[in-house]
Amino acid sequence: MKGMTPTDLTAIKEIADLAYQNGNPLSDAAKFPFFGGQQAHPVTSSFTTFALPQFAADLNMVAQPVLIALLKLLNDEHNMGLIKPDKIYRKGKDKYGKLEPHERERFALIEPLFTQDTLQAYCAGIKDDFVLWCKVPDFKKSTIAAFAFGCCDSPLCDQLIFVIEFLKETYPEALKNTANGKWTVNAEKGFTSVEAATTLSDGDTWATQPILANHQDLQALNLGRHALQNFLLRHLRKFGKGSSGMEANMGQRRTDLGEEIMVNGKSIRV
Repeated sequence: MKGMTPTDLTAIKEIADLAYQNGNPLSDAAKFPFFGGQQAHPVTSSFTTFALPQFAADLNMVAQPVLIALLKLLNDEHNMGLIKPDKIYRKGKDKYGKLEPHERERFALIEPLFTQDTLQAYCAGIKDDFVLWCKVPDFKKSTIAAFAFGCCDSPLCDQLIFVIEFLKETYPEALKNTANGKWTVNAEKGFTSVEAATTLSDGDTWATQPILANHQDLQALNLGRHALQNFLLRHLRKFGKGSSGMEANMGQRRTDLGEEIMVNGKSIRV
């Protein structure tokens, strides 16, 4: 929500009010509360950990090369801004406030590498320095590690709308806090939330913010992981890769037929 103007928020509320009149309240999805905050399962720490182990290989078999290149460029441009030198060690107004003087000297040798051409070396330098690495905020470590190894780590929060809607349809008992409430915005911190409410004042907006009922329910988490992968690959196969041969057939085998996932004794096709 950071960067939005009052006019932007007014527009969101107007759209949400129209949707609510048709029985579809605003759905507010936020990674931190959805997966359980500090009690979240380790598999939800980032997109890298949430994606299935074979996802990258399957994507390369099915997607157009130009699309894969686009995803990489989008990842780099978006995530580079998250790990700027003044964003990983800031404490108050001091952008290096978390570092001791001798640690600042070591980081000063790494900081000039923060460019598009040397971003991997910048991240590798941080990761290879044990103390500098330990002082990186936990939620930024997966991004730095991905860059250090030349990989991608797209935002997991972008996947939540699909996961929530899929669980609503196939496994609703995996969710709680699904009742309508009052949508609130902390403009200063850029956070949103939904407060319990039965009536609203003029200018307020109805919304929901579902979260996992059991943040350690690995079966429910795996259901969302498989659904995300299979639906994406199935969608991409509709466009075709533009080549014939084994890669098309291998990608089709799993995505066209789907999978039966067992979740607490219940079989769900994804």
